[in-house]
Amino acid sequence: MCRIAALVVVLLLSACGGGGEQAATEQASEGLDVITGSVTVGIEADQAVMKTWAEGVATCTGADVASGFADVGPAAGVTVRDESGDIIATGTVAEGERTIQGCVLPLRVDDVPEAKFYEVEVGRRGGVRSSRADLEADGFEVHLTIGT
Repeated sequence: MCRIAALVVVLLLSACGGGGEQAATEQASEGLDVITGSVTVGIEADQAVMKTWAEGVATCTGADVASGFADVGPAAGVTVRDESGDIIATGTVAEGERTIQGCVLPLRVDDVPEAKFYEVEVGRRGGVRSSRADLEADGFEVHLTIGT
């Protein structure tokens, strides 16, 4: 009886979660890509912003560098559309790093299916359109700049 129960458990585990390596290989062979990059919110030439910028805090969001960019920060949505305008993948923006240009926030979108053209948009800030060939040439990296 114990041998049968053990066999049933092994079969259930194999059916539910086994073969993880095979699943990863199948996913890669389906033509799914990962788009990475950044969105930079340009720094506003405002004395209050410049003062807080100089205080040495390493992380930032869009609200830290320019008014009207509070929506650009960790967990901001990234939308990828294909040549038909259909949403084909979504991702997020992570916490940013302060630089001389402003706040640079990394972005990542997993499981992007193949398309002829891609439009990458952070929040509702308008998208940037690239052909698949251009995106491949850039290593599937996209760098957007908004604000000043």
